[in-house]
Amino acid sequence: MFAVEETSPGIVRLAFAGGISVADEAAYLDALDRLSTRASPFVVVALMGGRNPLSPDGRKRQALWFKRSRERLGAYCRGLVRVPGGGAHDQGGARLAVALPFPLADAVSEAEAMAIAQRLLAGGR
Repeated sequence: MFAVEETSPGIVRLAFAGGISVADEAAYLDALDRLSTRASPFVVVALMGGRNPLSPDGRKRQALWFKRSRERLGAYCRGLVRVPGGGAHDQGGARLAVALPFPLADAVSEAEAMAIAQRLLAGGR
């Protein structure tokens, strides 16, 4: 399952739970498109719920979206805060952090992630 919600002004929560269906993947990619059109600062909080791999086509579309949106994200996105679920740990985090034009942080809970997101949105690191 995938859900997206703006929990407070400038904080966008992406939640993944269980597996990702074709419809979930389409909703996720649509949410990315909407994020890249924002014209005000925002932070993304991603609740990972364990490993939820995109399909090969979904990964390709995500990569193309990132290439297309990188400059705009650098202007408006103040950070990405991830909360891994089910004991999952992303070994690619260091590579991802280098590629992103904004800070990447990991949190152990949604409450911690929201506190980090508020700090990033306010201009902190």
